[in-house]
Amino acid sequence: MRWLSRILAALCLVGAGSAPLQPCAAQPYPSKSVRVIVPFTAGGTPDLVGRIVSQQLAAQTGQSFVVENRPGADGVLGAQQVAEAAPDGYTLLVTSSSFVINPSFHKKLPFDVIRDFEPVSGLAATEAYILGVNPAVPARSVQELVALARAPDNKLSFGSPGVGNGLHLAGELFKSLTGARMVHVPYRGLVKTEITL
Repeated sequence: MRWLSRILAALCLVGAGSAPLQPCAAQPYPSKSVRVIVPFTAGGTPDLVGRIVSQQLAAQTGQSFVVENRPGADGVLGAQQVAEAAPDGYTLLVTSSSFVINPSFHKKLPFDVIRDFEPVSGLAATEAYILGVNPAVPARSVQELVALARAPDNKLSFGSPGVGNGLHLAGELFKSLTGARMVHVPYRGLVKTEITL
């Protein structure tokens, strides 16, 4: 936690001005409740990881780590809230790989992913993507789905939690590899992604 030591050391010097420097003792961290922002809906992988890590941190430190879900714009809204919070270590962000992908998909973000955030720890989680279709779709195999999706008059769509997330990119890769034509429908948060008519 060298970043915390640097922050505390910098805070000790703020306001010193022309006054002689006095010894400054760092407060133990955390000395109060910590907000953990998950910029996605409850129940998804980032939320589950955030809750597990928060429980462990609370047990180790004796302070509460409160998870708050702030979904929207594939994590942009929650990340913006963290970027605008005081840089004191009491507002943390647990996000997904879309955090570093978003600058490629959005012309203007309300924050800079390099300048406005300090990485604290990497968290590894694996999730599986499963291709499924609504029972009303007349496809019972991947080959039948691809044939249906290549038809000029098809009205297939697929949903994801937003532009640029893993599910969206997986859908676009599927389209690219198979020549399928489907409309991407971004939702506000995690959805059960399915092909619909």
